[in-house]
Amino acid sequence: MAGTDLTPMSTMVVFPNGDKTPDIAVIRHVVEVDPIVFSPDSGFQRKLWFVLNLETALRLQGTPEYYSNVLADDESAQWRALIEKRGAQMTSTAPEYRYKKRL
Repeated sequence: MAGTDLTPMSTMVVFPNGDKTPDIAVIRHVVEVDPIVFSPDSGFQRKLWFVLNLETALRLQGTPEYYSNVLADDESAQWRALIEKRGAQMTSTAPEYRYKKRL
C-alpha cells in the first residue's frame, strides 16, 4: 500500500467501509532500538562505533530490520545524514507525537 512502511515483518488489518475507502491499520512486528543514549562525552566516531557494533549483534541474532528514533531537534544533522547514508530510511512523513499504550 502506497505511503505505508510495509515489510515482511508487517501485518495489515483492513476494516471495510462499503464502497468507500476502508480504514487500515499496519501492525509492525519489529525490533526497536529506542532510545539510544550517548554519553555527553561521546564523540561522533564513538557513536558510530557503538551503532556499528549494535547492528552487528542484531545481524548475528537474525534480525532483518530495526527501527530507531532521532529527535527532530537533535543537535547533529551530521548524525542524521550519516545514518541515512548508511541505508536507514526515514519512515515519518511529518513531525509526530509518539505514544505507548499498555494493554
